[in-house]
Amino acid sequence: MALYHAFTNNIPNATGTLTVWNGATTATVAATDIVRPTDWNSQHIQQVTLSGHVAGNSTLSGTNIIYEGGHNITLSGTSNTIIFSVHGGGGGGGGDGGNVLAAGTQTANTTGTVLFSNANNVTFGMNNSSVMTASASFPAQSVQPAIQSISGGTTRITTGEVVFSNSNGMSFGVNGNTITGSHNGITSQSVQTQNLVSVLGSTGNISFANSNGITFGGNASTVTASHNGLTSQSNQALSASNGSFTFQTLNFSNANNVTFGTSAGGIMTASVNAQSVQTQNLVSVQGSTGNISFSNSNGVTFGFNASTITASHNGLTSQSNQAFSASGGSSAFQTLNFANSNGLTFSNSNGSVVASYTVPTQTNQTIGGYAVGNTTGASSSSTVDARSFSIQGAGAASVGFTNGSWVVSAPNAAAGNVTFSAGTTSNGLANVVFSNSNNVSFGLNGSTITASAGGGGAGATQSTFWYPQDRLITAISAPVNGSMSVQLLLADANYSATRMGILASMSPISSADNRTFSFVYSHWCGIYTNNAGTLSSVSSASIATTLGTWSSNATNSANSKRILTMPFNVNLTEGLYYIANILSFRAISTSTSSQTVAAMNMTLDGGAFLTQNNYALMGVGTNATVNEFFTGQGIYLTTTSAVPATINLTGMAATGTNPARANIALMFRA
Repeated sequence: MALYHAFTNNIPNATGTLTVWNGATTATVAATDIVRPTDWNSQHIQQVTLSGHVAGNSTLSGTNIIYEGGHNITLSGTSNTIIFSVHGGGGGGGGDGGNVLAAGTQTANTTGTVLFSNANNVTFGMNNSSVMTASASFPAQSVQPAIQSISGGTTRITTGEVVFSNSNGMSFGVNGNTITGSHNGITSQSVQTQNLVSVLGSTGNISFANSNGITFGGNASTVTASHNGLTSQSNQALSASNGSFTFQTLNFSNANNVTFGTSAGGIMTASVNAQSVQTQNLVSVQGSTGNISFSNSNGVTFGFNASTITASHNGLTSQSNQAFSASGGSSAFQTLNFANSNGLTFSNSNGSVVASYTVPTQTNQTIGGYAVGNTTGASSSSTVDARSFSIQGAGAASVGFTNGSWVVSAPNAAAGNVTFSAGTTSNGLANVVFSNSNNVSFGLNGSTITASAGGGGAGATQSTFWYPQDRLITAISAPVNGSMSVQLLLADANYSATRMGILASMSPISSADNRTFSFVYSHWCGIYTNNAGTLSSVSSASIATTLGTWSSNATNSANSKRILTMPFNVNLTEGLYYIANILSFRAISTSTSSQTVAAMNMTLDGGAFLTQNNYALMGVGTNATVNEFFTGQGIYLTTTSAVPATINLTGMAATGTNPARANIALMFRA
């Protein structure tokens, strides 16, 4: 643990220099470096370092270090002693008073070491003395086929647990991976008496077999039957002399003078054209044997008398009229005629009506074409023969015909020449290039051309310059340690630099003894633009460094005008900007820790500035209202450790000597 005094009261009681007693003589020192009685009331800072098994931060510091009890730890204080108590004490580092480790019905609460024992195919180990490992080994398991589903009767199980239940004389068991089943021993059914069922004088058992979509069941003394609800016909087979085929819907086709039809919904009819009288001596059906049957149909009834076949007609002597309908109307007919008309010619081929169509000669038809918008050619409208209409490609366009559609395509050709005029010269150009010159720069964003130009006569970009001009630079004031100044920065040209510096006069305090010191210096800088009273940062930089070593009895080693620089990328176009600077510096001893650190006096150089006083317009009786000559230049009222992203001008102290104290001389260079 380290304990040291914290210089937290950093508000000076006085400014300037003081004469103090320094051993055998007096010395002049800066008032801000004198330790006063108010400083002794500052708190002391403690620093604690933790080692060993540490969780979180290993170092802590502050004016008030707090000790907090963790899990199972209680802190208490008596007199000047801090007492640490561990809950559940006992051997082995406090045991397990919190009962944080348990297995089964036992809890590790009496021993400091808990052993993990290998058992049941599990082996324990330890890695890096802090990580517990466990591995398990099992005999190789053969791959078992997955059960997809189990069906019983009308029920199917695809997921979950399948249970085999004992019933109807069946008992189930498991032997290893095998399901066993046993019957109670009944192997035959006793004869049952049936009172109501008689099957052609048969006796004994009656079985109802499921077939043709009928399923039988029994409930007490009742036989039940259910149909499978088929709503479509299965394929049927039909055979004839020339082969066989299957069908669900059987179609009858008119052929060989036989015409089929339907009557009254479910009756199939067939009619045969009138047959002329033929003399037949005998009936022969080639290749056929067996009986010949004559079937009554179409008004004809057959009979048989001895060896004579008789036939009688129902008396019809003429064909009834048939009806024919078309879009133009309907008509009745007994003989249907097809008339050639409108290019259609009908003929009869093997009992079929054949129609053929002859395309008539195309008469001369014309169409009118009109071109609108961006037109070309001899005319924007024309009338052409529809039989020979043509589309012609011109220029970069190509035309063609694909899959019944006209296709017009053109490559991404460059634009044609456009006439541009500049000064007294005009020219037709396909490509135009905007070239940077005369302090004008061009850019392209999408389809927009941008141009930026410096002020008239600005010339080339400057990379080394002073601000303000060198002839106006003079000593202005000592900087306030840790405060931020803001000043106007007028760029009268384009500025580009990589470093920035400020001028300061250094004056270390001398002493008779030979002591060595270093100068610790920090600098923050930011450049801003003004947006309606709020400054917004456009670039910033910072540096923290220790500048050299000097001797207290050889002050010339540090006593001179110095430039304090830091890397800073600056790219400014002509215009008005604001620049903020924060300085923090102190001297530290490089001899022995017992020596008092000497002070370093610093005075900044800058531009001479009038004191900002109140003023009033002519004719106004009072100047009580503060009016700023230079808006936005002064000392920032809020203490900050770095330049902020934005600065509100209302937070500036811009009256009295504040504008002059902020008017620091700046140097920019490449």
